[in-house]
Amino acid sequence: MAGGGVLAGSLLSWKIKKHYESLADRGFQDEDGSLKRGFIEWLITNEEFADAIKSSLGFANKLVEERFNTLREAGYSALRVDFLLLSRGLTGVGGGTLKPVFEVGLFIDPLLGLPYYPASTLKGAARAACEDLLGEPGEELCSDLFGSKASAGAVIFTEAYPVGCLRGEACLVYAPDVITPHYYSGGRPVEAEYEAMPRPVVHVSIAPETVFSTVLALAPRRTPRIAEELESLKGKVAESVVKTLEEAARGGPLQLAQTLLLSALLAGFAARSSKGYNVARLLDEEERSRLMESIVRLKCSRGDTP
Repeated sequence: MAGGGVLAGSLLSWKIKKHYESLADRGFQDEDGSLKRGFIEWLITNEEFADAIKSSLGFANKLVEERFNTLREAGYSALRVDFLLLSRGLTGVGGGTLKPVFEVGLFIDPLLGLPYYPASTLKGAARAACEDLLGEPGEELCSDLFGSKASAGAVIFTEAYPVGCLRGEACLVYAPDVITPHYYSGGRPVEAEYEAMPRPVVHVSIAPETVFSTVLALAPRRTPRIAEELESLKGKVAESVVKTLEEAARGGPLQLAQTLLLSALLAGFAARSSKGYNVARLLDEEERSRLMESIVRLKCSRGDTP
């Protein structure tokens, strides 16, 4: 087991069970929000859970590496992409593991106890960025790369898992958060303006400065006609956009897909991006080296072989 210790998923499941037991003792009422606040405090400050998060981060990095290697061995072209959250992150707000605890959900891997971004979220964000940049003239290129309702695209995405943080070895991953809706009560819109009032809702989001990793892959014998399609965009799309994409495409379809994913990350992707959530950027080479060094140090500190 990567990380040499208990993974965070089992502890998180235990805590959710204890939360429900406490809630049942109160007649399933938490009007003052103390149970939710206590859950968040445990999530952020419990040392045992913090150690388990470290183990899970090591396991997640190994999972990303194994996916990359497996795809390469199967004949796929593959590219690992590491990105840094610049803002708080949210994914799966309408469901996810923590939806029963808070009013705002979060997708969490049940084994690792880590939040993750589904592959479909990343691919959809990259396609949306492609459409925004190229408009109708670029529809064929966007469909070839990322698919459409009629066909699958050439580029495959995997889930993005957190693998560490850049600032020091302490990596909380989770962060306390709050939203304050004014026009909702009991999950329903209020019917009159005089009924509107702030109702703070505490929940958990993904901490800024968390590093996520995903793998992009190109299926064997899938060769999009990128050069021809980019050439056809000249005179129809801004010259600077076409030039930037041509430069990226010199590295192949995966480099072009990564450039379009970067555009999505910088603009904000996934849930509540219009509210400033899920803004990210790619790691540069120096930052990626620091991240890998911190992962090796973590493995050594927990008795694993680097």
